[in-house]
Amino acid sequence: MIAVVPTSLDREDKRRWAGKILFFLLSFLALTLPFDGYNVLGLGSLFRFMGLFVLVTFFLLLLANWRLMRKLIEKLNNIISFSILLFVFWSGVTIFWAPNPEWAFTRLLSYFGLLGITFATALLSPAAVARLWVALVLGVAISIPLGFVLPHPNPLVAESGRFSSGGKDPNDYANLALIAFVVCNFGTLAYAVRRKRGISFLLPWIAIIAIPLSGSRTALINVIATVSLGLLRKGLRGVIYLLVIIGLSAVGFFSFSENTYVSTFINRASSLTDLQSEDTWAGRLDIWQAAWQVFTEHPLGGVGLANFAWVSPNYSSTAAYISSLREDGGGGVAHNSFLSVLAETGLIGFMLFLLLQASVFLHLWRLRRQEPLAWSLILGLVSYWIASLALTWEYNKIAFFLYGSALALKSRGRNEA
Repeated sequence: MIAVVPTSLDREDKRRWAGKILFFLLSFLALTLPFDGYNVLGLGSLFRFMGLFVLVTFFLLLLANWRLMRKLIEKLNNIISFSILLFVFWSGVTIFWAPNPEWAFTRLLSYFGLLGITFATALLSPAAVARLWVALVLGVAISIPLGFVLPHPNPLVAESGRFSSGGKDPNDYANLALIAFVVCNFGTLAYAVRRKRGISFLLPWIAIIAIPLSGSRTALINVIATVSLGLLRKGLRGVIYLLVIIGLSAVGFFSFSENTYVSTFINRASSLTDLQSEDTWAGRLDIWQAAWQVFTEHPLGGVGLANFAWVSPNYSSTAAYISSLREDGGGGVAHNSFLSVLAETGLIGFMLFLLLQASVFLHLWRLRRQEPLAWSLILGLVSYWIASLALTWEYNKIAFFLYGSALALKSRGRNEA
């Protein structure tokens, strides 16, 4: 029998196939992200099942492909990877003193799955990462018409006059759509082939319709800040674009002012002029004070991962009311990622979380002149931070897509500035 020695061409072909499989699975995951609020057969979201499948496949590909494993090891050797791994590790340590260790362990398992997605994304090329975000914004665009057809699992959303889709909370849905918009609109066009640039340009503008439909005030503030920042960087042309967008938006709101979703959005947006009213904050001030009090009582290690909602009824009347409506005995989440991390993982976890955010930002900032996607990911990260001021998003999936995308970009030379 003649032994066949694999050639370098064979090995290269296997590496490409591994990359294609990884990209296909991650693209499908990105496409389904806007729908992960739906519960499949009572077992969890489609994203959860796909995320587990991607994690297992990723592990098998690493075992079968040494070059892929070596590339992963290279990606692990940087401050972003160190900080995210240390943050998840410390979050896991807090299980030992969490009053509800079951909740903490469930969150830790979610973090493990998200780490797999992060490092799998990190192995893609910048062009593949750009296509991944196009798949995500395509999912948002598809979810908008489906939101009018499929009933939301929470009937209170429909009664509120606010739009959402994918089974998501309107605020989560709108800010997800915004992050997908800014990354795609300001970064992915540079990687699109000429015949597909029209689609890549149109899809983000369809996705952003989710913001006025949702009535999310957080998303409204977010879109004003990030889109203005993105357009003003383009100079005079960007200023003209911004004025045109403002004008068209004003005409659109005036023309459809009788529509339920538009009128709800206008009413909610106008409430931002009265910041002294408790109604404007929707109970957040009370919960934020509770989160700070929990931190002061557990300053070093926090109350335990995912356990603020468990103890919050003891500190907040708003959380106590929420607890009376829940079957699991939990109260309200912190509605602020930074306060949530501070209350649940203490000062140690908070510093690691800040280190993660700062390292991702600085990495992207150094690459902003080399990779068009770097600047758009900066805008996506800033958008994530703004959303995190009003939402409990430290474990949100979109954040780990941002981390993985940042890791996928690398310097083309010694000088990254």
